[in-house]
Amino acid sequence: MNEFIEVAIPTVNDRSNGEDELRRYFQTMLQDQTCSFAEAFDLGCDHRKSNAIFEHVSIDRVSVDGHQVTIEYQVELSAFNACNLHTDHYSFRRSVVGSQNKNAWRFSKYMPPPERSSVDEF
Repeated sequence: MNEFIEVAIPTVNDRSNGEDELRRYFQTMLQDQTCSFAEAFDLGCDHRKSNAIFEHVSIDRVSVDGHQVTIEYQVELSAFNACNLHTDHYSFRRSVVGSQNKNAWRFSKYMPPPERSSVDEF
C-alpha cells in the first residue's frame, strides 16, 4: 500500500500568473472524485463538536520553493445547534507540503491522529 500520492507537475504558461494557475490546478484535482489527491489533506471535522460536518475545502495559496510545493487551504465546517435552531459555520486554515519526485509532486497521505478520550488524560 502506498503511503504517498503523486500528482503530475503541470506546465505553467504565464510566470506572472503561475500561482493562480497552480491554485486552480490543485483545486480541480482536489474535487476530482477519481483522483486520490484528497487523501493528502486533513479534511477532518472538529473533534470538539461531535455534530460538525464537512462543507467545503478551498485552496487559498500555492507556493513553490525549489523542489518543494506548499498548499495552504481552508476547510469549512458547520454544526447545527438544536437548542437554538441555529447552524454555526466556521473554518480551519491548514497546509500540506509536497516534494518533487521526477515529473510529479509527492505528498504523504494524511494519517489522522488516534481519537482520544478523557481516560487518556491520566
